[in-house]
Amino acid sequence: MDNLKKYRFSIFLSLIILMFVCFELYNHYQNRSISHRLQQLNSKSVYAVSEDTTVYRINKEEFEKIVNEDVQNQLNTITSEVFKWLSVVISSVFAILAFFGIKELNRSINDKIGTAVKERVEKEYQQIKGVQGSFEEKIEEIITNVRRKAEKEQGFFMNALALKIEIDDALEHVSRDTGNYQLRLNSFKQKLANLSLDDEELKKSLLEKVFLYIYKSGMDNDLNKLRDEYKDRYQFNYITWANIAIANMNMYESYNAEVNKQYAFEACNKALELLPGYGDAYAVMLVIYAIGLSRKSKVDRQKVIDLFREINYGSDSTPAQETCRYLNRLTGRWLEYVDYLKTNFPEETKLMYSSLEPKP
Repeated sequence: MDNLKKYRFSIFLSLIILMFVCFELYNHYQNRSISHRLQQLNSKSVYAVSEDTTVYRINKEEFEKIVNEDVQNQLNTITSEVFKWLSVVISSVFAILAFFGIKELNRSINDKIGTAVKERVEKEYQQIKGVQGSFEEKIEEIITNVRRKAEKEQGFFMNALALKIEIDDALEHVSRDTGNYQLRLNSFKQKLANLSLDDEELKKSLLEKVFLYIYKSGMDNDLNKLRDEYKDRYQFNYITWANIAIANMNMYESYNAEVNKQYAFEACNKALELLPGYGDAYAVMLVIYAIGLSRKSKVDRQKVIDLFREINYGSDSTPAQETCRYLNRLTGRWLEYVDYLKTNFPEETKLMYSSLEPKP
């Protein structure tokens, strides 16, 4: 920008000098032309000669008037020529100055643009470089966290797999391993509590295996304890609820405790919610009613009849068939409760057992 200011000043100064020189030349030439013309006229006779060679004598005022007009005409002609010459010179000067001025202006603009672009590119490069570095650090942090989590989860799954194998082995030898029951149960519960897994379904499946181990071990009361501990945390499957119902049916028959009767009905209803028409749950409820009625407990017979109707008049015969099959598997002391149902509810039991007969 400083070079452009200097160049403008040099142009202005050159124009002033050029105009001054032209003005001086014009004055000098004008004065010289007038003086020369007067000398020529004064040296001649103040006579006018016409075309017919006749000589006239004129007075001094007219003579001077003629001279002045002649001089003025010549002066106008000279002035016109001078101004034409000056216009050509000035136009040329301006063209030359404009050429070099535009060239200098372009150079100055290009320099400024080049500097600005370079600064902008450098700034953008630094910003991109900073963002790239930050992005790479973030990606590296994410990868590290994922790797650590994967290693941690792998360790958890290995622990879960080891626990599953241990429970399966206990289930396989449950009938020959009654002496180690409590030790194994405590170990299972402790390891299950120590599993730091986000996979709740996996933990629930392991828990249900522990329920099955307790059920097969015949430790009915431990089922209720584990049920109370986890019932608000996990939704057990229908098989677990059926096993809880059977365990409480056993305790109700052994101890005649109303709480076991309530637990048994609650578990049966949970199983039926998960699997409507589940025959094992219906069979447990019928046996519990038979136990109560045979012991002269306060049992509403209409509830038993309503339950038979639910079994016999469902959408298909599957609930009745499953109920009969469960009752047929009962042995020992449980047979008296099956006989009690057949004796006291003959029509209902006959209709229910007819579901096992082949259809014509």
